[in-house]
Amino acid sequence: MANVVSIKATDGSEVKFINEIRGAGAMKDVYFSPCGTYVVAFFRDKQDYNARERLENIVGTYRERIFDQPGGDYWRGLFCWPTKIVEHEGKVGVVAPTYRKNFFFEFGSSKNDFLKIKGKEKEGKWFASANHQSRHLDEAIGAATLRRVSRSAEQSNECTLPAWLIRTFPTRTCWSTRRPETPALSILTV
Repeated sequence: MANVVSIKATDGSEVKFINEIRGAGAMKDVYFSPCGTYVVAFFRDKQDYNARERLENIVGTYRERIFDQPGGDYWRGLFCWPTKIVEHEGKVGVVAPTYRKNFFFEFGSSKNDFLKIKGKEKEGKWFASANHQSRHLDEAIGAATLRRVSRSAEQSNECTLPAWLIRTFPTRTCWSTRRPETPALSILTV
C-alpha cells in the first residue's frame, strides 16, 4: 500500500491522503483519504491568481450560500462540493466528499453483468436510452424487474435534474437517484 501523506489545508485543518492516484480527469489527479470519506484532487497545471480566487469563492462564499442556510442539507445529497483548498509539492488542490453509494450501480447488466458496470459510476445514458434499459440492465426475475419498471417516473428525473444542476452551478456536480421534494429556487442566486 502507498504511504499516507499529511498536509495542512489553507484553513489550518489537517488533511490526509494516500499517495496513489486513484482517478484522473482533464485537469486534476485524484487521491483518496485513508478513511475513504473524502478525496483530494490536485490540479496538474499551476493555478494563477484568478483560479485561486475562484477556488476560494467555491469553498467559501458559494458553499455558504448553498449549504449554510435552511434547506442546505437537501443539496448535500446532490453535490460533492469542495470543502477545503490544499497545497502540496507546488500543486494546488481541493478536498471534496467522495461520491455516495447511490452514485454507483448496485446491480450489474444482464447476462451475468457482461458490461461490467456493477459498482461503477452511473452515467445518464443508462437512464435516458430505452435501448440501454431494455437490452442491457439486469433482467432478474421478481424484485429487480419490479424495481426497474416502477421507477420509470424517477428515471426521467435522474436525467433532467443533473442537467439542470450542472447548468445552474459553477462547478461539476454529482447527482443522486433521490427524487427531489421541492427545489429551493432562492438558493440559485449565487
